[in-house]
Amino acid sequence: MSGTPSLKKNVAYNFAYQLLILALPLVTAPYLSRVIGAEGVGVYSYSYSVATYFVYFAKLGLDNYGNRSIAAVQDDRAKRSKRFWEIYAMQAACFVIAGAVYVFYAVTFSGDVAIALLQGIYVLSALFDVNWFFFGMEQFRITVIRNTVVKVLTAAAVFVFVRDSGDIDAYVAVMCAGYLVSQLALWPFLRRYVDFARPSLGGVLQHLKPNLVLFVPVIAVSVYNILSRIVLGAMAGNEEVGFFDSAAKIIQVPTALVTAVGTVMLPRTSALVSKGEHGAAARHTERTLVYVMGFTSVAAFGIPLVAYPFTGLFYGADFDLAAACIVVLCATIPLLGFGNVIRTQYLIPMARDRVFLWSAVCGAVANVAVNLLLIPRLGCLGAAFGSVAAETAVLLYQLAMVRREIPLARYLKIAFVFLAAGAAMAVALALLPLPAEGLPGVVAPVAAGLLVFVALC
Repeated sequence: MSGTPSLKKNVAYNFAYQLLILALPLVTAPYLSRVIGAEGVGVYSYSYSVATYFVYFAKLGLDNYGNRSIAAVQDDRAKRSKRFWEIYAMQAACFVIAGAVYVFYAVTFSGDVAIALLQGIYVLSALFDVNWFFFGMEQFRITVIRNTVVKVLTAAAVFVFVRDSGDIDAYVAVMCAGYLVSQLALWPFLRRYVDFARPSLGGVLQHLKPNLVLFVPVIAVSVYNILSRIVLGAMAGNEEVGFFDSAAKIIQVPTALVTAVGTVMLPRTSALVSKGEHGAAARHTERTLVYVMGFTSVAAFGIPLVAYPFTGLFYGADFDLAAACIVVLCATIPLLGFGNVIRTQYLIPMARDRVFLWSAVCGAVANVAVNLLLIPRLGCLGAAFGSVAAETAVLLYQLAMVRREIPLARYLKIAFVFLAAGAAMAVALALLPLPAEGLPGVVAPVAAGLLVFVALC
């Protein structure tokens, strides 16, 4: 595609983008765990989780639908301008409804009106979120540069304004303002790629149904990414949410690469499919699976070996339960990696939205069942096992539905080779006389593990 950045550059840009999304909580986590504690972290996580649902309703399935739709017309300025304004008009209308309902919830049912209204700033950011457009245009550099500046300033503001256990409100305000500014920062660049085109009602409505279809998986996936925290808070308390959320932040670092690759490959594969170049799309899929399974396998088997010393250094001595959650959640990394490749490089580009939808529903059902069974007994560990059950159900359903359409045996062989290498690496490290505590207990196993894994592969 003429003038389109290379896939390698786009993966690098989007990996940086995903890491930036995670960088702020990771940079500030050791400080916050000591200043506002697990209780304060849990208050933010719980209120953020509720607000996120209203963000979802404001955007519906735009992260995937908007990306795919813009990718199909990325070479035609007139068509992409028309499509952008149609889709954005739908987004704005949905925000008006979701925003009004959120204000009613915040004032009437939230329990902590001040915190809920501050999270309303985060809900407002959904109105200005046009990342889907730039992703569809494969212009990842713009989002990375702008978010770098915003994230650095937000992190600095946390250290300036959050000074003691009574500054939870200040923490929420800083975080939500960061989300809003990061979305607004992209708007000055839109005029490079689109002209204003007044959307017609019919043009807007034509996007509603397919967007709603892709919204169902968003809600289903949110059950085990967001709702599990709400259930955990209601059944076990905010402190357990703090432990689970702290563990999830660590797991999100390796999965950021998976998300980065999927976000980049979705518009490229969608563009190839729209041109009938299915062979090229299939080659991209297999090559991507090799890289994704290699990375996720070493992470899944390597992170548990350093979970306890790392958590002690990073969060403090009182976060052993977070370390236990990390060990359990590591099982989700290769499951999510394999499933993400299937979703972003086959199901969504090929418009197999129903398979994507029902796989997410299966994951949500599995998560709810395990959460209700285990959270009362195990607290945050029960929520971690629920996440593993969800990712397992999602992947198994997707593979069952497309087994005759893709070279499944070949894909499973790729996965098995890397998973076997990861398991062998873990056994080798368990037998080596490596340090087990403090900073050496983190650095030595990581260095040795990478050497062993690369040699095996």
